[in-house]
Amino acid sequence: MTLLLNNALVAFAYYKYNSEITGVYHQRLGKMAQESKENPIQFYFGHFRTSNVWRFEQLGIIFEVVERKEECKNGQRILPNSIILKCTPD
Repeated sequence: MTLLLNNALVAFAYYKYNSEITGVYHQRLGKMAQESKENPIQFYFGHFRTSNVWRFEQLGIIFEVVERKEECKNGQRILPNSIILKCTPD
């Protein structure tokens, strides 16, 4: 019984966190899609390039890929713990 209650508490906290972070993520990506219509945004995707390029294209984000992390000037993570960096243009 204790194990079942513990699992329920962990599942609730995990679900709540994922719901909140998903909302923030969609909000930020929507804002980036609007911003990118004026000027393409540069991103460094790291090892997860293929899936993220596809996702960004599906969302209508106009972007340029920065190949190396060192070339991403003042890179800021789009979410905490995300490998995707939004770079500032030259």
